[in-house]
Amino acid sequence: MGPATAMATPAVSAQENRPLLIKGGIVVTLERAGILRNADVLIERGSIVDVGEHLDVEGAEVVDARNMIVLPGFVDAHRHCWQGAIRNIAVDTDLSGYFGHILAHLAPRYRPEDVYAGTLSNDVEALDAGVTTVYDWAHIMNSPAHADEAVRAHRESGIRTIFGYGFPNLSQEWSYESRKVLRREDVARVRNTYFSGDDGVLTMGLALRGPEHMSTFDVTRSDWALARELDLPVSVHVGTGPGGMKYQAIRRMDAAGLLFEGAHYVHCVTLSDEDRRRIRDSGGHCISTPAVEMVMDFGIPAINSSLAAGIRPGLGSDVVTTTSGDMFTQMRAAHQVARMHAYWESDKKYVPVTAADVLRFATIDGARAIGLDSKIGSLKAGKRADLILLRTDRLAFAPLNDPIGAVVSTATAADVDTVIVDGVFKKRAGKLVGIDPATVAANATSSGAYLASQMTPG
Repeated sequence: MGPATAMATPAVSAQENRPLLIKGGIVVTLERAGILRNADVLIERGSIVDVGEHLDVEGAEVVDARNMIVLPGFVDAHRHCWQGAIRNIAVDTDLSGYFGHILAHLAPRYRPEDVYAGTLSNDVEALDAGVTTVYDWAHIMNSPAHADEAVRAHRESGIRTIFGYGFPNLSQEWSYESRKVLRREDVARVRNTYFSGDDGVLTMGLALRGPEHMSTFDVTRSDWALARELDLPVSVHVGTGPGGMKYQAIRRMDAAGLLFEGAHYVHCVTLSDEDRRRIRDSGGHCISTPAVEMVMDFGIPAINSSLAAGIRPGLGSDVVTTTSGDMFTQMRAAHQVARMHAYWESDKKYVPVTAADVLRFATIDGARAIGLDSKIGSLKAGKRADLILLRTDRLAFAPLNDPIGAVVSTATAADVDTVIVDGVFKKRAGKLVGIDPATVAANATSSGAYLASQMTPG
């Protein structure tokens, strides 16, 4: 018997009901309009219709946003959602330990219901913390049922998701210099079954291994050809530490014509400046997961080096085995390490990032990196209504001198009052809407107990 469904009362939707008017907030647009005080956001049929002062629409439902900051929902551009039920088990683990313990030992023992429980737990944690979009790098496709349960979890949560179909984590034959190509039949099945269009809240990409550590170059060619055949965007890990440098992944991929426009490259820590320029010139993007990169000994997160190459990075939480699954943690980590790095470099070649930079990394830059910036990531008429409201009535916010500085340096998940995804309330007045967190927690706890029983080799 599988885990219980976590759906509770239906979420309230501005798409299905009357217009929604967010009224009287401090609106951080991340557009040319900048920050608007005592301003409004009008939503109809899941889209932002207007942003400005003194908006009034007859019959609209009004949300009082006084004493709140209204801003785009956060974009977690890289997250392994299946790991929600093993949260915090690798807080003091480096990258080699993570590969050995989590991927080599635990992942092959995952059941489909563990993928569901972990993915849903991750999604709901993200929504509760104001994350409205996640790129799920799902390298747990051990069977068709594993893929189905991941998709089911995303559908139930209602978070905007790019489901990055990955590879089976069944043995090192799949994950270390692998000669096994992706299971084309199941990739096509998932594409045809769940993703007939690319305009919904849930869309599909391919989370590919690439030639750094994980697969041979022949397999890389085959996997990239599959992405091209199915017209799916590509995500790949590169620059993941000194051990990966010998593979010269970006140089070789460039020579083979595999640096696809719109692809995004995760970590990028140990890439050369020339490799970064290759990514930029191909129309690619970089994602940094700064908290995990520092804890797991990847090296210095590639924030300054990406900016110096003309690439504005997105941010991701990566793995909740090791770090918190909220973007406040990632923004603070990015802000602090990038500024430290800029001051530390003797030739002062980097310009210290600002809080405004970092907020953009966590919103519009992340949206651009995963190909969604035309739909989300900022607040302006015509974009989908993915936005959040942060309460500012804690003493730590008073006086509210700099709204962006407050978001980056002070706010926490507990300050997230309201979350709207595609015009649908997912959190309101501090409470999740449309999903039962107690059921989510119970499913994750049950799955976690099973997985704990599998942790001792033997």
